[in-house]
Amino acid sequence: MKQDHKYEGVFFTKGMISFYQFNEFYKIAGINGLRLFQYIRTKQGLLPRSDPGHNKYTTWVLCDNDNAQKWFGLHQSPKWVSIKKLEEAKLIEVRRGGVGKCPHVKIVCPDKLLH
Repeated sequence: MKQDHKYEGVFFTKGMISFYQFNEFYKIAGINGLRLFQYIRTKQGLLPRSDPGHNKYTTWVLCDNDNAQKWFGLHQSPKWVSIKKLEEAKLIEVRRGGVGKCPHVKIVCPDKLLH
């Protein structure tokens, strides 16, 4: 069993949610953008409390296909379409590991409207 699969039955967003970010992700990538946002925030919220980056918007998380599909119904191809749209809009940053590897993503969109 992989280490990322230790959270069985996660059906909620764990962590703080910014409604500004929520709205921006929806405007750019639609419902799959919201699913990706929820997935990122949940993975960040599930980090151990001893981790100094626990539950921060700027924490990098591994965006794997299995958990994204099980937890929020975000399948592989819509996930990549959403990642590309959100990256072009500069709402997220992506570190790609190569062909066949899961990307690491983090939210760079501010949590409130700045002017």
